[in-house]
Amino acid sequence: MGRQRGFTLLELLVVMVIIGIALTVVSVRLLPNDADRLRHTGEQLALLLENAGLEARSSGVSMAWAGKSDSYLFFRRNDDGLWERVQTGPYRHRTLEQGVNILSVEVDGKPVRLGSRLPLPASAFTLPFNIKLGAG
Repeated sequence: MGRQRGFTLLELLVVMVIIGIALTVVSVRLLPNDADRLRHTGEQLALLLENAGLEARSSGVSMAWAGKSDSYLFFRRNDDGLWERVQTGPYRHRTLEQGVNILSVEVDGKPVRLGSRLPLPASAFTLPFNIKLGAG
């Protein structure tokens, strides 16, 4: 009777453990951590604010930004001088990434209550502002 070829149960278990460890290491490295989420959210918000300010000055129509703890939205002045919420496009209402929150907003070094409008005027440059984000 000839000897059969194949793997023993122990050899299969060792290979399965090695594959499991490798998959765990790879999945941990690929999942975004708090720092990555904060950086991405901050960069996106900074670009949107910069573009909204540029658009306000180039179009002559003032805009504003308001942030809540987990979301933010933009406003645009209508022909009657009233603020209208922007419903579509890049300045639509946005929810922050899971676990990221707006902690505080300061304009010209003074704290501003969350939900207050941060003006992006059409005729002048915006006062310096600071938006603090947190995660985890």
